[in-house]
Amino acid sequence: MSILAENRSSLFINGTKPFGYPGFDLHGAQQVNIVVVVIGTLVGALFLGSAVSFARERTGWRSVQLFGSFCLVVLVLTHVAEAFHLLPGMGWGLPNTPGHYLDLCSAIIGLILLPLGCVLARRRNSS
Repeated sequence: MSILAENRSSLFINGTKPFGYPGFDLHGAQQVNIVVVVIGTLVGALFLGSAVSFARERTGWRSVQLFGSFCLVVLVLTHVAEAFHLLPGMGWGLPNTPGHYLDLCSAIIGLILLPLGCVLARRRNSS
């Protein structure tokens, strides 16, 4: 194996090619980035709506709703970090790593607390 081939193979991290490397499959990265932008926009709007609701009515259930939407923002940011290979020490996308558990916990907590806070805040307002 030549020195050039050894240097090229050392550029691969977990079997993926970094940006700017000749032959990098940018099409797959663009699809992921578009999905992250669309979902990130929706989650950002959801977080903004929860923040406005909390600012208007400072109750415990609105704070639960706000924290749930914040967890979904963390979820989107973990996927942004994974797509752009930021903070590789977190092990984004790999099992049993801090990045995996941050992603998993923020998804579970966000998907439980956001609707719970929203439903119970509306229930409190209707009674």
